[in-house]
Amino acid sequence: MMHIFATNFGFFRRVRLCILLSLSVALACSDQEDRETKNKKDAGDDAGDASRDLRDGGDDVEDPSELLFDPLHLVEVDIEMSAGDWDLIRNEGKRLVETMAGCGSDFEYTWVSATATIDGVTLKNVAVRKKGHLGSLSTVRPSLKVDFNRTIKEQSAWGMTRMTLNNDRQDVSHTHQCMSYQLFRDAGGIAPRCNFARVRVNGKDLGVYSHVETIRKPFLARHFEDASGNLFESGGNADFHDDLALNFEIKNNETTSDRSDLYRVVEAMQVDDADLYESLDEVIDMDAFLTFWAMEVITGHWDSFSGDQNNFFAYHDPKTDKFYFIPWGTDGAFAPDHIFLPPDIPTSVYAWSWPTFRLYSDLDSRAKYHDRLRELLDKVWDEDKLLEEVDRIGELTSADEVSLEKQRDFIRGRKERILDELVGDGPDWAYRPKTGLPEEVCLPTSEISGRFEAVWGKVDAYVQSPESYFELDPGDVPEQLAFLDMHTEEITQPFNAILAAAGFEENGLSIQDGTPVIRLIGVTPASPPYTVLLLLFEPSLFGQSEWTFHGFETFGVIVRSTAGPADSVTLGYIGDGEVVFEEVGTNDGDPVNGTFSGVFVPMVFDQFNQRVEPSEPGD
Repeated sequence: MMHIFATNFGFFRRVRLCILLSLSVALACSDQEDRETKNKKDAGDDAGDASRDLRDGGDDVEDPSELLFDPLHLVEVDIEMSAGDWDLIRNEGKRLVETMAGCGSDFEYTWVSATATIDGVTLKNVAVRKKGHLGSLSTVRPSLKVDFNRTIKEQSAWGMTRMTLNNDRQDVSHTHQCMSYQLFRDAGGIAPRCNFARVRVNGKDLGVYSHVETIRKPFLARHFEDASGNLFESGGNADFHDDLALNFEIKNNETTSDRSDLYRVVEAMQVDDADLYESLDEVIDMDAFLTFWAMEVITGHWDSFSGDQNNFFAYHDPKTDKFYFIPWGTDGAFAPDHIFLPPDIPTSVYAWSWPTFRLYSDLDSRAKYHDRLRELLDKVWDEDKLLEEVDRIGELTSADEVSLEKQRDFIRGRKERILDELVGDGPDWAYRPKTGLPEEVCLPTSEISGRFEAVWGKVDAYVQSPESYFELDPGDVPEQLAFLDMHTEEITQPFNAILAAAGFEENGLSIQDGTPVIRLIGVTPASPPYTVLLLLFEPSLFGQSEWTFHGFETFGVIVRSTAGPADSVTLGYIGDGEVVFEEVGTNDGDPVNGTFSGVFVPMVFDQFNQRVEPSEPGD
């Protein structure tokens, strides 16, 4: 994610698109006879000799993991665990308020014991946990990690020790991850393999997931002669700039936790912009990095290293003594806009991380980047083939046609939109990267509550609602939240009218098409602008009377809007609370009445040097 999204009136703008890497049966374990015996005894390998032969891959399969990612078949994954363990892990997740305020403690998901049956082959005593940041959190169909050898050491399947199953909550077309990773690989980059799986837990069908290759030692061994180097992952806001380097999570070699290689990159940044490319080339394979950077932009992967200091791995190869970058978390890719930045940013570049920002500020380095963009657009962006892949993936996964058409819209003309900007020196990039919050500082929060009385129908069919209101706790409003202007000394709510509406999202502006939403619009004598509060809910559960806020599955958001998406500003988010319905229905004209309470956390970039300020190249 991440991570966070814009709002209705500019909320969750997503475009879906895909490449078909269809899939296949996952059938392969170790080819060592003694391990076969151990797996049969300890992992419950009761599938018989015929199944074991399939798991070996047969005489003609050099790499059994290729069977796990075969693009010709949908992998069937059945997981069994105790009902209590399932309730435990599916309801876990990072707290929205703590995470957004920057003061949350490190969160770790709980591993539980389970039995996994993958295309008919059973492995007992595997470990399973939930995964995800805020955007993909779900209590209904959570993303999952499956670890084959966490309990039984040396246990593997198809030459792999883990499975990563992503719920595609931010991509209902099931397409972004497989398409983007395939394009990275087509460009000559290093990226995980990806296909699709139908997942069931305790007999309940959770639907189609993206099955993405886990970035761990088996992956490294396939791409590097020496897989013993340090592997770092962005923990969000990770960069090679001052204390932001502390945000890298080391994913292997934890006992030594030697970060000296990481800080060599930080040191290499301590030169003028004109010398930066050559300086970084001593510690980063810059030819590979140009490809990585260009592909993040071509695929519209805004929530990335170049776009948001997020969702990437960096591997230090001991043989070359240089770093290589690996894309991750591309479920939000193929987006026409950047969620956190204005819609008028260039199409042809993201430079919102410190290396990319400074490299792009130097015209010679910028020219190298532009040359790589042109080269890769010619090499990998075949519009007709990509459109064919959209059709294939839609047929395989039964994806919603609206989401598939959004994918097609992104593909059509993407190459031309980028190339049209590459005239002369190309467009400037006007926003400095984030520098992060000091560890000891948390953004201020406030209790918030309200009431809604609406009628179900069109989400833009507002009616005046005298009984509706929303307000921050008058005794709990920090000075830093005065910008909300929701209180004065005389009155607790400045609005002279509240308009209300409830219905399903129709324009794909939420994280999922068809998301139930309640909108309250605060109107003052001076409006516009309007203060808009939205409550959004998990579609499959809508109709229940009591809700607990959970990540971006069920939450609130407040925006200020003059007229529509182009003129909206996200003021903050609501979590750590509940919504209670007194009446609710989804037929036109049904009353939708109830109350909510929670904690409001502001979305502000101007505190602690986080505002995205325009700057001149080279600053």
